[in-house]
Amino acid sequence: MSKWILNHELVVNLIVKSVIGEHAENEYSAKPTEWMNYTRSDVFYCPINRAKTKTLPPVLIEVQYAANGAFLRRLNEYCLMIRKQHPILPVAKLFILDMVKKEDPTIENEAVNEDARQDAINLICIKASSQFKQAMSRLEEDVPESRSAQLNELSRLRIFFRRDR
Repeated sequence: MSKWILNHELVVNLIVKSVIGEHAENEYSAKPTEWMNYTRSDVFYCPINRAKTKTLPPVLIEVQYAANGAFLRRLNEYCLMIRKQHPILPVAKLFILDMVKKEDPTIENEAVNEDARQDAINLICIKASSQFKQAMSRLEEDVPESRSAQLNELSRLRIFFRRDR
């Protein structure tokens, strides 16, 4: 299910804007993820325009329940295979859903730091929720129904990801 969502144009643009920058919006599309050694990564974004492959890096997305050494080795292999096909090193965006295996203290420390950042972000989101609802009600009053429906769809997607977590 996560792969299907990550291949949607809105989500592609959201991720690309956050990891590459505003200039990359609408410049990427999802590509097949089977590699030369017959392994498959989760999601792979590449610039739509072949000429831009020299300036825009490919983006590899991995959704993983737990990060361990085997996963990180596999991730490195994917990145090396991408590098063989593209002139720029890829950017890897990882979504670690639950935990990090404790076989590497560096990874464990990074996970703790990431959890603290995630908790801070969640707190901000919770506090902003009522403001968001107020803004949505104001928008619904001022915006035509078609635009209001789009905003509600995006809100549903956000809620889906939160519940799916």
